[in-house]
Amino acid sequence: MFALLKKLKKLRIAAVALCLALCVPAFADTAGEEDLARQLFTDSAQQAIRSGDLIVLVSPAANASPFGSATLEATMTRVALRFAELLPQKPNVQAANTEVRRALEDILIREGLDGWTNAVSDLVRQSAHFALIGTAGLSGGNLTLELALVSMRTGEVLAKTQAVPIDAPDNLAADPEGGIAAAVAKLLEAAPQARPEIVMLPFTDGSTGIPNVEAGSYFSPMVAEAWLEAANTLTAAINDASPPKLLRQTQALGGIALTGQIWRIDRERTRLVLNLSEGDVGLASQIVDITILRLPASIRDALDPGALGGGGGFSAVRALLGGNSPAWLRMEVAGGAMPIYEICEDTSPERVRRCDLISLTIEADEAGDLLCFALGDDLAFSLLVPNDLYRPLRLESRQKVSVPQDLQAVDPARGPPVLYAYGPPAPTLIGCLLYRQLDATLLKRLTDWSGKRLPTGDARTLGNLLQGSNPRASAEAVVTIVTSDGMRQFRLD
Repeated sequence: MFALLKKLKKLRIAAVALCLALCVPAFADTAGEEDLARQLFTDSAQQAIRSGDLIVLVSPAANASPFGSATLEATMTRVALRFAELLPQKPNVQAANTEVRRALEDILIREGLDGWTNAVSDLVRQSAHFALIGTAGLSGGNLTLELALVSMRTGEVLAKTQAVPIDAPDNLAADPEGGIAAAVAKLLEAAPQARPEIVMLPFTDGSTGIPNVEAGSYFSPMVAEAWLEAANTLTAAINDASPPKLLRQTQALGGIALTGQIWRIDRERTRLVLNLSEGDVGLASQIVDITILRLPASIRDALDPGALGGGGGFSAVRALLGGNSPAWLRMEVAGGAMPIYEICEDTSPERVRRCDLISLTIEADEAGDLLCFALGDDLAFSLLVPNDLYRPLRLESRQKVSVPQDLQAVDPARGPPVLYAYGPPAPTLIGCLLYRQLDATLLKRLTDWSGKRLPTGDARTLGNLLQGSNPRASAEAVVTIVTSDGMRQFRLD
């Protein structure tokens, strides 16, 4: 990593010397970009930015976006330039540098997301006064972009936009078999070490992260067949090589995993993003656009945005979590990136011990009080930490804790704390927030809601409350709780 960071620093110096005012075309009134620039143009941004300050662009990692980095960088560049034009004190905007992006992607492959995050932080903090951070998504078939302007002097988020639809280049859609076969061959070419054995995980809806059983069951056999064909072609060229293996599981148990994210683009196309990873390290990613008209009617229905994610009732809350904030909070859920649990329907003390358990590992970069909750897509709410059974939990800086293992029960006679997957069977959002000190009024309100559906059945009641509570950091994950029949179906997927 040190060699790459040296390279990054050299590239930084070159980029600082040549800012965008000299090398990027004038701003064009492209869809959504003027709106984003004006949303960034707030009183706090005007007061904080001085003439000559440098803004660096941080686009999403390649595997965290339905569209490629180059598309997003070009859009962010135009928005940043227009934003700079609006400001009374004119800052400079650092040119999006292809070599820097490739160096960062190399770090991502070699050292995983932590290494990539550290490298971005090092690059930004040493070269810029402000970072413009982008988050991409899809809404109603449109590429959307959300931007946050962060001061590197104070760590403060000066401005944050809404997700705004923007222009994206048209992509030719392929037939499912041909497009998937080409994408899988490129995956194996990029990561030949995956040939001997991979684990295929259930495919998810890219917007929610929730497994899409119908579409996943349709696409995953095509991917498996294409993978085995490509891997066997490589095997034939290797003397005495064992046949490739492809395992189907609901969670990665080590080794290399192949995951798929399904994005509905418009009435004619869906997008399948295939990612190869080993632990937290991304190895390769490929995108294939698929013609929806070539899919069976039942699969077209399953890809309908209204049907994805079992309703996705918590999307308004999820959008507020895991974003930009003064500190960072990292949360890992036992069971991998897409954990699936069988619902616990037992109540007897002996039988309940065989139920699936939910466990979280949490770490923050500063000390503070932890608050965690669970929210079903039916808007059933549960306060996990703290609650009537467990005492408040205070995090120390960069010290990992496990929930519920590290919780202290109010009544020690109850025994060690556990979180059973009681359900109901549904996608469930687990959210955690870090506060310098928990507010008693906030805690009372959430305690009153716990065990019930959110008031008025509207996720915005919780979203607005959390947004106004000023957490230092937040993180989220989606787990899926299924019936025993559903678990068997996932194991076959």
